[in-house]
Order: sequence, then C-alpha cells, then structure tokens
Amino acid sequence: MPNVTASFSVMSSLLTEPITRGEVQPEGLSLEVHAPESIDKLSRDMLDLRFDIGEMSVATFLKAVEEGLPLIGLPLFTSGRRFLQPYFQLSRASGARDLSGLKGKTVGAPQYWMSTAVWQRLILRQMHGVAPEDVNWLTWQPERLASLRIPGGVNLRQDTSGRTPLELMQAGEIDASLNPFPSRDGAAAQDVATPAYQDRVAAQRDFYRQTGIFPIMHLTVMKCDLAEREPAIAGALCDAYQEAKGLVQARTEPSNAPQPSAGETTREMVELMGSDPWPYGISRNQKVLQTLLDISAEQGLLGRAFTVEELFVPSLPEAYR
Repeated sequence: MPNVTASFSVMSSLLTEPITRGEVQPEGLSLEVHAPESIDKLSRDMLDLRFDIGEMSVATFLKAVEEGLPLIGLPLFTSGRRFLQPYFQLSRASGARDLSGLKGKTVGAPQYWMSTAVWQRLILRQMHGVAPEDVNWLTWQPERLASLRIPGGVNLRQDTSGRTPLELMQAGEIDASLNPFPSRDGAAAQDVATPAYQDRVAAQRDFYRQTGIFPIMHLTVMKCDLAEREPAIAGALCDAYQEAKGLVQARTEPSNAPQPSAGETTREMVELMGSDPWPYGISRNQKVLQTLLDISAEQGLLGRAFTVEELFVPSLPEAYR
C-alpha cells in the first residue's frame, strides 16, 4: 500500500496514546494528529467532515449514517466504553428514594440524543421500570443535528440560561441528573444531590450480569471516499489499535492501575468480563451493537432499521469482522 497521509483526531485514552504519540504507526499511513477539545466538539467536527479519521459519539454517527453523511465506521471502541450507573444523581429534595421513583418528575441531561442518554434510558426502563414517556426531560446543550426530532409522547424543554446541572437542581428544576457533577462542585453537590446507586460498582456488575452489556459510547469513523480509495487503510488502522492495546495491557497487567470504569480496576474488569473487556471487531461486539441499534429505534432516534454490518467498512480483514 502506498503511503497515505490522513488527518486524525481521537480522544486521549490509555488505548489510543501509543498511536497519538507515534509509538505505534499504521502500516502505509501517516497520521496528522489533532488533539480534540471534547467528544461533543469532535462529534460536531466529524459531522462537518473536518478530519479524515476521527472519534465520534455512536448515537450521533447512527443518525449521520441515516441522513446520508459520507462517514463509515471502524469497529474500534476506546475512550467511550464505560458503565453509566455512576452518572445518575438524585436531588435530595425530589422525594425519590431510587430511580424507580422518578415517574412524573424531571430528569436533566446535556442532550437528549447523546449516546450516554440513550443507554441510560435503557437502564431506567429495563432495570427500574421508568420509560422515557414517564418523566419530563430538560436539556442544557443544543443537539448535534438540527434535524433531530423528539419522539411523540416525550415531554422535553431546553434550558438556555447557561446554568449548570447543579444549579438547575438547586433551583428545583430537575429531580435527577444523568450527568455527573464536576469535582469542583464538591460539598455543594453533596448537600443537594445523592448518587442514585450507593454501591455503584455492585450496580454496574448486576447490570452486566443481567444483560451482558458493556456500553459503547464512541467509535472510530472515517470518510467514505478515503475508505473506498484506499481500502487497506481500515485493516492497517485496526491492526495499529490492536497493537497499541497490547502494549498497554502488557504494561499494566496484572494491575490495579488504570480505572477504566468507575470504581473498578483492570484486574476486576477482567475477572468480570474475561481477558479482554475492550474487544475490537464486529462479531465480538455484536450483542452490544445490536442492542444499541434496537434501543435507538425504540426510542425514536432512527427512522429505519439497520444491520450492524452495514455501519462498518466492508474491506475489514476477517479478524475484525
């Protein structure tokens, strides 16, 4: 494969640092690395096709594909894979003792159509019997796609005051937040809110044991014309990501060092999910990807059915199919 130069932007994480630092280089591919500001900004940049290869919110990517944007996925899931139980916060003034008590109350989230919120609505419905239509929704950031429409039966308003989630909770405008409060909120947050799960590690383990789902929030995507013009790039990138992950695992095992999910060490994640909790490839992630497609359609994000395979580069080597 001739050497190809491509602009590249992904969130910094243990699994991607060997690539962004140049320690691991995809065969035949020179990467012009751009440090992103946030996954929200990076997802919007990819909607504008700013980079040849980049990381993106998977919910935003699904809608972009439905709308015909020339982006195609690679089955590489890095910084955005985590459990979401630690994110739920309940207002102490709400009267709700747990998440099942949220019916008729107001729940706040940065955006309605973001990957974390899609998964959290599954948790609310499946684990606590609270459907999206059972609560009022308040968001404080604009959606990433102007064409997004709120499903029928869902009551939502956007707060444009610029207040933080903590300030909205202090004002009594939300009874729960699907977004964790920043550490700087400290004691003020403890006075106003309480974690919905007192034992968050136990809650996320229960969720995994019941569902087999380790939620995916982000994936790597590339421009369709690049994938079509240089089909070998997909395999080269997948191999580079796999090599980078191998380096990280070799350096940290047996380890309690990285905290890949709230409250759990690498060793504990391996004990729960097997030797590789962060697998790449379609088949090894088929269940979680199909579940995401199903709940995205169920919640009204998608207007048509997708197969998992049609989301990804067709030229993938067999090892990543």
